Amino acid sequence: MEFHRAGRLRRRAAKVLTVAVAMLLADGIWVARSGLGDAGQYALAVVALLAAVFGVSRLVEAARPFRLRVDDHGIALHDHELSWSRITAVALEYPDAVEGYEGDDRSYPDPWLVLWPVPPVVLAGKPAGRRGGHPGYRVASCTDLTPGVGELSAALVRWGGPRFVTAPAGIGAEPTAGLPAGYHGPEEWQEYVVTDDSHRRVAAARAVWVAGLLYGTAVGLGLAGVRSFDAFGRAPLLPFGLLAPYLVLAGLSRARRYRRWARRPQRLRIGSRGIGLRPRGGQEVLLDWAELTAVRIAPRPDLTDGAAWLTVWAVPGTRYGASGDFRQDGLWARALIPVAGLPARFLTPEQALLRYSGGRYRESG
Repeated sequence: MEFHRAGRLRRRAAKVLTVAVAMLLADGIWVARSGLGDAGQYALAVVALLAAVFGVSRLVEAARPFRLRVDDHGIALHDHELSWSRITAVALEYPDAVEGYEGDDRSYPDPWLVLWPVPPVVLAGKPAGRRGGHPGYRVASCTDLTPGVGELSAALVRWGGPRFVTAPAGIGAEPTAGLPAGYHGPEEWQEYVVTDDSHRRVAAARAVWVAGLLYGTAVGLGLAGVRSFDAFGRAPLLPFGLLAPYLVLAGLSRARRYRRWARRPQRLRIGSRGIGLRPRGGQEVLLDWAELTAVRIAPRPDLTDGAAWLTVWAVPGTRYGASGDFRQDGLWARALIPVAGLPARFLTPEQALLRYSGGRYRESG
């Protein structure tokens, strides 16, 4: 499977250069009609020149030699062709955290393709970490890659096999004791529903909007001259009546939200198909086992409270492997739910993962 960069870079350069030329023409017309001297004319010219420089830089980048092919023979670069027998490992590593990351794969930089060749092969790329005593090399950036990162990941899964690094090395070993790894049988699930105070919140919210409704009704009757409610139509009780509509609307809104929480509490399901997680009041998200490469119950390295979380690693470049909650060895991890609040069942979450995950469960160290 061949991957290219020049086409996308040239299209981006053409768009930017078109805008730059249009800005320069507009600036020229402005100068011709009004004469030179306005500060806006200089500002527009500077912006147009910066855009032109960026567009030219994209053209220069597109002109640089680039080749990437992944197939059953191995990986071919513009200066090397490596068979799979000469590659100890290959990975898609995401760079260090960057300023402005918003928690989604659209705002985070694309990964680097990293190769660990069999010595004495040396590649012309930025050095990466060592794996198994062998040095690694960043051989290609996946930015502007055509086809995209998802297709490259699928090609590495298909042809790279166990050489494709899809989980950090330090997350723990496969269990050597316990329930048999893997499950073969009819579809079944272990369900863990988190209990909370949603029902009490519903009652409190209803009390608020009922109180607001009653108080507002009393004030309205007092203003209408009903003798029994005269006091509500005069100070000091009258000003508080202005809060009645807000209390009614706020109470109704909160009651609706808490009622949705009570009907759809937070739930974790672990079963033969994968892991299902439903946030409180939301829709369940199913992570199929085919999308996941490793799963672990352990404290998060990005938090200091020591609480154990159910954490999963997905194939890099896929919908769950292109972003997450924290990075480890250049790979994204997703922390799904803390396990401390999960109710007791016939199988603990650890036993359920060991039973259904097909060897993906890792014991924390």
